[in-house]
Amino acid sequence: VSLLPKVQELSHGSAVQVWHLLVSVWVTIPLLVVGSVVFSVARAPGPLKVFCSVLAGVMCFHGLVIPAIAQTTLGALLLHALFVFFEDMPIVGWIWCLFHVVRLQRHVAERQAERETPFAPKGAAERSLIVGNAPTVIEGAPLGSVMDGFEQVVRFNSYSVS
Repeated sequence: VSLLPKVQELSHGSAVQVWHLLVSVWVTIPLLVVGSVVFSVARAPGPLKVFCSVLAGVMCFHGLVIPAIAQTTLGALLLHALFVFFEDMPIVGWIWCLFHVVRLQRHVAERQAERETPFAPKGAAERSLIVGNAPTVIEGAPLGSVMDGFEQVVRFNSYSVS
């Protein structure tokens, strides 16, 4: 069975290089990126052992398995399965999500169009103003008369994000 004939027609060295490239793009590089992000924050020994074990397994796959199966029928089947998993399934998932987003948009348009939003002002004069504690609040022209035009004023004196 030759599902990806171009890889099987290559020389052994070129077929192995194609395999290494694809496995690196699909598995090795994402593993290293996710591992480095996780271990930049969490330094627990348990996840580090799991990460190192998985990385060792991937390296063994690169060094031992790929050269052995690069031009075999099993290799062609495995490569095809990897293509389906890493290339086709994300597209199917994206289409599935897009389909459901469109369904949700239609649902909202059909059933929610007549409802009044809970965030609408109750009267013409009901308006709210939120004032933060940025140092630029006191710069510029005085805005006291503008602020007095709001029915509700919320002020944060010493709020910090960090």
